[in-house]
Amino acid sequence: MNAVLLFVLLAPDTSPKVTDDINLLSGTWEVVAEERDEKVVDPKQSLLPPKVRFTIEKPKGIEKRCDIYTVTLDPKADPPRLTATVAGGEIKGERMLVIYRLDGDSLILRLHYGAKDFPKEFRTTDGDGTVVLKLRRVKQ
Repeated sequence: MNAVLLFVLLAPDTSPKVTDDINLLSGTWEVVAEERDEKVVDPKQSLLPPKVRFTIEKPKGIEKRCDIYTVTLDPKADPPRLTATVAGGEIKGERMLVIYRLDGDSLILRLHYGAKDFPKEFRTTDGDGTVVLKLRRVKQ
């Protein structure tokens, strides 16, 4: 399946650090590794689409499945974090708590859908319900 996860970045806080991180996260990212339950996931067994797009506005021409989230950033937290909220559909308003590490064209996310607290580290444990994604920026 050719799918896109669309994250619409919102920034009620317009401080320079938030604005910088929004600009650095914007673009298309390709999943290069996925971890669940302390194990690397075979790409053929992944539940995630192969491309993740962070964008400030809805891209044109998406014809396949598109999961849309609104995102608020907290780059001052340690580690930096974001909250992705489902923008529509049956589960509108549900949240995914994420920590991230951005290093040039590499991005690591630890996601916990439906969590009450943010993850603390960039690793999963057996049965914890989190996913760690390693992403690489797609050059346009």
